[in-house]
Amino acid sequence: MKAAGRLALGVLAWAALIPLAGVIGMWLDRSVFHSAGATRVIAHAIEGMLILAAALVYWRCVPSAPNWGRRVIYLVGFALLLTGIGYVVLGATVALVVLLFGL
Repeated sequence: MKAAGRLALGVLAWAALIPLAGVIGMWLDRSVFHSAGATRVIAHAIEGMLILAAALVYWRCVPSAPNWGRRVIYLVGFALLLTGIGYVVLGATVALVVLLFGL
């Protein structure tokens, strides 16, 4: 599989991880842990997991470049791509959580 295909699949998997992690986090918060401190810990754990997954996708899927300038351009483009997709998926996640758990 070419680098572009791996990148597309990696970004789609990362985007699918956002609502999945949100639903699991809400379930853990409401059924397993019942404190405000646990809610913050769960939220930070989900954020850390998403950042780690994005770093893994970048490391495995973005092609290497011969110079640092091109590598920085790839990093900025990748970050902008994930920011845009994350923004859209976050809206869908909020809608999904409201549908499943209510306000």
